[in-house]
Amino acid sequence: MTGEVGCFAEKDDKEAFALVPVPAQEVRDLDFATDASKELSRYALELETSANRMFINLTTNLLTEILYFVAYQDNNGGDPFEVETPGSNRERPKLLREQFVLKQVLGTFQFTL
Repeated sequence: MTGEVGCFAEKDDKEAFALVPVPAQEVRDLDFATDASKELSRYALELETSANRMFINLTTNLLTEILYFVAYQDNNGGDPFEVETPGSNRERPKLLREQFVLKQVLGTFQFTL
């Protein structure tokens, strides 16, 4: 069996790459998720070695902010356990999974229990 390999004389990369505009809110959401993942990772390491009250408070505050983030609400100082999330929008929870925030949350709980 014989075959031939050929190529075009000119490269055409227009289908390989595309620059598309992204809404500013989407960029802010990604920034929040990546920062939350990094900080939770750092807090989990600190909590693994010591039960430093400062890191327990920082972790609690960040987890509260994550709840409000998922609920598309501002933190106005209310009870985070009474936050109701919109049932139809799953973009932010998906983003948190993709950025390993949920993995970091579970890792944080592992060391605090």
